[in-house]
Order: sequence, then structure tokens, then C-alpha cells
Amino acid sequence: MTTLFSLIAAAIVIYTILCFIDIIMTWIPGAKYTKFGQTIAKITEPYLRVFSKWKWTHVGYIDFSPIISLGILSLASSIFGSMASNGRFLFGNALGEIIRQIWGLCSSLLTFLLILILVRFIVILIKKNQYDYNSMWAQLDNFLRPLAQKIAKPFYKNQNNYQNCLLASLLILIAVLFLGNILTGILVHLCRSIPF
Repeated sequence: MTTLFSLIAAAIVIYTILCFIDIIMTWIPGAKYTKFGQTIAKITEPYLRVFSKWKWTHVGYIDFSPIISLGILSLASSIFGSMASNGRFLFGNALGEIIRQIWGLCSSLLTFLLILILVRFIVILIKKNQYDYNSMWAQLDNFLRPLAQKIAKPFYKNQNNYQNCLLASLLILIAVLFLGNILTGILVHLCRSIPF
């Protein structure tokens, strides 16, 4: 049974690598149209297409569906790897791994958002009154402004001051990441102590 779980975990890791290659090829003009690109796409596109259809994975111009699809493959690989090391399926270990992987995915997205907000906040501090409506900063603001206002709303009532909303969002996201890491560690430990 251990060998079977190990083989399944290894197959999922290989498929994850193929999906990652397919995702990277979308960034290289013409790569998807090569024979290699088409072969990889035949293998991976049916799986990746499931997630790209979900509208909630698209925020503005950013598509988070590849991250979610790779996260789910990573979760499956971890569960089967855990089953291979234990020789059997343990509900507590699987539940703990699911919680750990979900938080890993969420914390990655939150960290990415935190970095975007931090960079934009620093640029606003450096370039006080200079604003080009055709710049990439304007595009980033179209994405960040509504998010920062929603994040800061419970703690900061003046939604018109974008700079303060960014600062409040930074502090809130840092607190959420810190507390989330602690809570996730506690939950994973509790789940793994389940005897079945």
C-alpha cells in the first residue's frame, strides 16, 4: 500500500511540473504553438481549464486560477505523501495537511497583495503629487484602491484618503498573516493528534 501511495504522490508531482511548464509557456510568445507546447497543453489544459472558468479567480487583469490549480495538486501530493510515510490513511493527518495547504495558498496570495500595497505606498510617498493617468501605477491603483478600501473600512472611516487606506491595509494584512500562521499551526497540531 505504501508503494501505491508513493507512486500516486510522484505522479501528481510530475503532473504539477507539467502544469507549471504549461503556465510558464503562456508568458512566452509563441511557445504554446510549438509541438512541445501543444503536447504539454493536451495533457494539462483539461485540468487547468476547470479553474480558469471560475469567475472569482479573476480579479481585474490578474488571473489567480493557475495558483489555485497548482495549490490543489500540491495538496493532493502532500496527502498521498503523508499516507505513504504512515502506510495508511489517517483522517487527522489529511485534515491537518488540508488546513496547512489552504493557509499556504491564502498566505501566498495575501503576501503578494501585501507586497503590491507596500510598493505602491512607497511610490506614493516618494512621488507626492505626481500622477500619470496612463502609467502602470494608474492600472495598479484601479486594482488596489477598491481592495484597500474594503480591507481598511472597518478600521479607517475616511475612505477618500488612498494613502491612509494603503497604510491601514498594510498593517491589517501583516496582522492577519501573523495571526493566521499561529492559528494554522495550532489547528494542524490538533488535527494531527486525532488518533484515526
